[in-house]
Amino acid sequence: MLNRRVEWAVAVGMLAAPLMLRADNHSLFSSKDKGPVPDWGLTAAKTATPARVGTAGSVLLYSETVVTVDEQGHAVERERTVRRILKPQGREDGVCVAWYEEGTRINLLRGWTITGDGRQLQALEPDIGEFGDTQDAIMLSTERTRVARPPGVDPGAVVVCESESTFPTYIHEMNWRVQHDSPVVTESLEVDLPAGRHHAETWRGWAAVKAAEVHPGHFRWQVDNVPGLDLRLIPSVPAWRAMNGRMTVQWGDAAVEGTEAQWHAIGAWMEQLEAHKPDPTAEITAKAQALVAGAPDFYTKLSRISEYVQRDFRYFIVTRGIGGLQAHPAEQIYRNRYGDCKDKSTITISLLQAVGVTAHYVFVDTDRGVISPENPSLVGNHMITAIEVPEGEHDARLRSVVTGRSGKRYLIFDPTNQRTPLGVLPAYLQGGYGGLAAGGDSGLIALPVLEATANGTERKGKFTLAADGTLAGLVVTVHTGPVGGELRYLIKETDEKQRHDEIEHRLGEEIPGVTLESFKFVEPEHFDQPIELDYTVTARQYGRAMGALFLVRPHVVGELAAAFDNKPRTLPIELEQSGHWHEVISIALPDGFGVDELPDGANVETDFASYRSSYKVDGRTLEYERDFTVKQVLLSAERAGDFRRLESAIVADERATAVLKKQ
Repeated sequence: MLNRRVEWAVAVGMLAAPLMLRADNHSLFSSKDKGPVPDWGLTAAKTATPARVGTAGSVLLYSETVVTVDEQGHAVERERTVRRILKPQGREDGVCVAWYEEGTRINLLRGWTITGDGRQLQALEPDIGEFGDTQDAIMLSTERTRVARPPGVDPGAVVVCESESTFPTYIHEMNWRVQHDSPVVTESLEVDLPAGRHHAETWRGWAAVKAAEVHPGHFRWQVDNVPGLDLRLIPSVPAWRAMNGRMTVQWGDAAVEGTEAQWHAIGAWMEQLEAHKPDPTAEITAKAQALVAGAPDFYTKLSRISEYVQRDFRYFIVTRGIGGLQAHPAEQIYRNRYGDCKDKSTITISLLQAVGVTAHYVFVDTDRGVISPENPSLVGNHMITAIEVPEGEHDARLRSVVTGRSGKRYLIFDPTNQRTPLGVLPAYLQGGYGGLAAGGDSGLIALPVLEATANGTERKGKFTLAADGTLAGLVVTVHTGPVGGELRYLIKETDEKQRHDEIEHRLGEEIPGVTLESFKFVEPEHFDQPIELDYTVTARQYGRAMGALFLVRPHVVGELAAAFDNKPRTLPIELEQSGHWHEVISIALPDGFGVDELPDGANVETDFASYRSSYKVDGRTLEYERDFTVKQVLLSAERAGDFRRLESAIVADERATAVLKKQ
């Protein structure tokens, strides 16, 4: 679960909506929490709403966070916020929140509403509850979020919140979210350090603000008039967490000068945290050696172990205090046959170590751009593995290889992803960054963007068009790399009916009135082999009659783009994944009709992608072919014109119609 301090999660995007628990425990609220709105809240509530709030449902008038660190580096956080509700949809912002887990506690949580007519309403015991994760079938967690919901949260009301809670003892950093999805009038962060303790600060996505030293060791940062970051209507944009402004303060081992040194310290700390967890037992060693017996090369040795971990170890999240960061011992994971991302990395490292291959932990985030070079921190939500590649080993199947600080090469592998083969990376990890925990090589590494040939789809469709406009035919698709991994997940997680419904639903989004007549998966034993999906469809009224003319769209299925707006662009453009998509479609024409007009083919070439299509008639068959290659996954805002030209060409090509005429 993401928290505002370190935003760390072991759940790799698998967390379901948390369960709201009743506030029956009297410890959730005590008499000391009762009282009128404090003076600081009343003062802030008088702040005028900014002139420009756009479509925001609320505005944060005031936010103050104070982090007090003791001699041992342990911290207590006090937070005060004042928010005005502007629109009905802003009611969801009118809550007061505090987070805790095993080993931490909430000292205070209070919330009030100042209604539009000036009344003060306080959140009392019935208005306070907790969110937890333990009801999730794949989650065992001690993390909790306590929530106070003051009454009377309507447009025009002001919500005042105050909380105080302790940090986990192992967390020595504060991630201050400067930018929110709604506008902010003023917000500040204070960090009060004991004498002699140093700090380091870095900024991401926001111009650095110089701290004021309130007194020796007590620093204060303040920003004013921060616009809200609303990405809901912006196409092809990275995740919100990768775009919002953020500042990180370090007061532990990573409080050193220079971002490279900070990243190295974080990686070294992570390595120390996981020390000896992967140590193989005799049983693990025997299993590993049996797996690789007779392996003809380095790649085969690795793939046998990687597929064993992917297939035989169930993904299950276990989070208790520091267990959100620290793995279980390999012996326990091997015995239980389950684990979260840290554990699956641990057993992978252990099995490899047992056969003489060295591997290391890499913490990453499944949203590209959240981890950034200029902002060293433990922000992240996933753990993967870096496997040392011996000098002179250059197997072409090992595509996801990066080079560390010392010149060592590492194969980056995600053992949690149960269907993406060794040698490639899931699309969501490509082009991001990770924190490598590998001795002297510890530090930030750039995750590769794979060449286009490592991923994609080959599609062949053979259709017949009837005189009444019905289109029927067979489509054969062959998928490689991460795209193939997605289909393997579909097979693993669904039954036959669910697969039918899912495939038909996807087809229906592109072909109105389509019926999926049959489908068949051809899944090879090993993950590094392409997976095939064949299906037959019928689409009534696919062709449209217009007097003596007949309109038909040669592109049948497999949309590759969406319309890109003409608004000025200030944010980066995300292409999602690199790859190569090739398609050949043939449509047998109905008796008595010939082609009167064909669309023009497309031809767009850029340094980041290319798209080509062509149309022709062969006898009584209309043939359509296209080829799409993506080489990069992230573009600067300055490339919006080129990206718009590419997307527009693809969309126009997919919507283009051929004109048939009765002969």
